Amino acid sequence: MSVCVVGRDSIAATFAAAIASKVAPVVLCGCPQEAMAAIAAQRCPYPDEPELGPLMADVLADGRLRAGTSLDAAVAGSRLTIVVASMALDESGKPDYRWLDQTTAQIAGGLKRGAAVLYDGVLGIGDTRQRFGPMLERGSGLRMGEDFGLAFSPGKSRPGHVLFDLRLRPKLVAAVNDKVRAEAMAFLQIWVETAVMGVDSLETAESVPLMEAAARRVNEALALELAELARSHGIDMHAAQAALDTQTAFPVSSPALMANGSDGIVATRLLEAASPGTGEAFATSLLGVSQRICDGAIAQALNRLEALGGALAGREVLVLPGDAHPDDHDPWQPPAQLVAELQRRGAVPRVAARLPDRGREVFEVVIAVDPRLHFAALELETFPRCRVLLDGASALSPRRVEAAGIRHVAP
Repeated sequence: MSVCVVGRDSIAATFAAAIASKVAPVVLCGCPQEAMAAIAAQRCPYPDEPELGPLMADVLADGRLRAGTSLDAAVAGSRLTIVVASMALDESGKPDYRWLDQTTAQIAGGLKRGAAVLYDGVLGIGDTRQRFGPMLERGSGLRMGEDFGLAFSPGKSRPGHVLFDLRLRPKLVAAVNDKVRAEAMAFLQIWVETAVMGVDSLETAESVPLMEAAARRVNEALALELAELARSHGIDMHAAQAALDTQTAFPVSSPALMANGSDGIVATRLLEAASPGTGEAFATSLLGVSQRICDGAIAQALNRLEALGGALAGREVLVLPGDAHPDDHDPWQPPAQLVAELQRRGAVPRVAARLPDRGREVFEVVIAVDPRLHFAALELETFPRCRVLLDGASALSPRRVEAAGIRHVAP
């Protein structure tokens, strides 16, 4: 059995390499041109993805993985096509189906009787059965569930953590019927290094990441509200949360600027689209109110920063987002929202995945939003002009930051 994997980032490439190493030959399609050129030249296209380099070297050397030049041809030669992609948002913040629709139409052109298509990612409820299934039927002339299989697996992998995430929690999968689900489970169990669990329906599986995101969104909004309560009483939220964690089995999130991340924002918008009633009804729901609280976190934190450290206009600001990088094509990414708000206030933001080796003396403000960045790693003494720090993940001790002569601001 050959497999076609189609996607746009390191997640798809890592899936392809993992499948090729354990199951069957793989044709990878859809990644950016430079990534496809690297694979054609037998080089790893994403050298920063942990463990991918050695894995890909093996499967490229013996031809088990190759770059496809035509998606419909790759699909025609495969028993299974895996679409690795989560829903994106368009310019207005609505679900953007353009890439997925175009890809599905191309897959339909090469789909053969007896083959199957598996979507892996975050989709809206009903998308697999009601949107993509009929598109595949129209383009192929085949019948879903009878002539070709259709399945969905909620995607939990993040660029930079793909193989780690595949080992972290059970892999869920649902399908258009029991036979296809059993086949998908058997296939996944060979190369996914964790338990594989069947879900009763495609719609149930699609709802799982949306419900999880909703629960996290409410928790993160609660954390921001509790932080405001703590500030009003002069309470150190960092210390309060450390004490709270010893008293409850239900953890409260740390107040954070990047609450829920970009996938959480997409999931929340998909839930809004799926919710019964009008937009006004969603706006007054618990999830709608939580979304507004989280959406306002960046502006409110920068207001507090300016109140303590002066206006940001004209000042050099170092932003340390960790693994999250702003995407020029996706204004809904949380780091991009932070950069846009800084620019609106006249600041000069400089985004760096890690602490810069040189030039630290120019920064008057540091915004650290990586929850793994601890006090010692931040090396505050190497920022001689910095007088205010926005601890965007609430990961640093306010007392230690203040002891370094720098004002501490938290969401």
